[in-house]
Amino acid sequence: MWNLRYTHVIIALHREGRSVASIHRALQELDPSVSYHQVRKFLQRFYSQQGYGRKLPYRSRSMAPHIERIRRAIEQSYAANSSVTIPAIKRLLQSQQIIVSESHLRFIRNQLGFKRKATKYCQLIRDVNKERRLQFCLDMEASNETFNDCVFTDESTIQADCSVKYCYTRDGDYSSRMRKRAKHPAKLHLWGGISARGATQLAIFPGSVRLDSKKYCQILERLYLPFNRNTYHGYAKLVQDNSPVHKSHYTSQKLTPWGVHVLEWPAESPDLNPIELIWGNMKNYVRRKNVRNLEQLRDVVLEFWRSLTPEICARYVNDISKKMRRVIQAQGGNIYEGR
Repeated sequence: MWNLRYTHVIIALHREGRSVASIHRALQELDPSVSYHQVRKFLQRFYSQQGYGRKLPYRSRSMAPHIERIRRAIEQSYAANSSVTIPAIKRLLQSQQIIVSESHLRFIRNQLGFKRKATKYCQLIRDVNKERRLQFCLDMEASNETFNDCVFTDESTIQADCSVKYCYTRDGDYSSRMRKRAKHPAKLHLWGGISARGATQLAIFPGSVRLDSKKYCQILERLYLPFNRNTYHGYAKLVQDNSPVHKSHYTSQKLTPWGVHVLEWPAESPDLNPIELIWGNMKNYVRRKNVRNLEQLRDVVLEFWRSLTPEICARYVNDISKKMRRVIQAQGGNIYEGR
């Protein structure tokens, strides 16, 4: 047995303070067939039979004195910028005379609970509008506003386009990854509204048509006014964003004789308007249907809109109070829009 021939060599080198790896390298010159694990196993067995407390001498890790500083650097880096990279953190630590590998940094990052998530982009909110958002939410909460008499309206544009994010192919099969995409895909402009009592009819007009104040008021007269009259007996409050078309002198002159009550909504606050979630869900629905032309796009859009029952719309509206509490906690800043 090799360990009987080299016992005195292994023990002598180990008592000199040599590591298992160093002993293994020395033995390789005598017998190339000796493996690192054989040396380590022999030492463990030898010291266990001799009755020593520790089988192998303890060698402190080189990072042990700096581990708290490394953890603090990682936490502070992600608190300042959640998209910071491991190489950037490594360079930061190097400037502090701490040399650590990227794999070790990733290990510590995982220990601290940081996980990779998809980035979500949100509305840029100016400081002045943060204050207005905060005050609006505080006022609504103080008055116990339920928004059950509000009709949340907005416009959106949707297009027939292939925008799948992933596909599954074998190595070298590049053609399966290709998706045809039109330079100018067919698109439609939409106007719609939802309330706790259901959705309005949906206005659909060609993507080439520009929405101005006159066109907007025609939509309100044709779709919003009948819905308000039939569903709320004329007492609903119209919620719209601060688009120039909505705030123009022409629009204001039309809304006043119609007796339309408008709930002034804070600027840069799409995260508070439930109709924005409707548009997002509609676009996901259209994407799953793999729509290719304008006729299919129109059919799928109407199919989705017809699925908006009063119960579904009420759930969207009821979530506004929860989001306003999040805005208050964020001092008027951006919030997580999920339920």
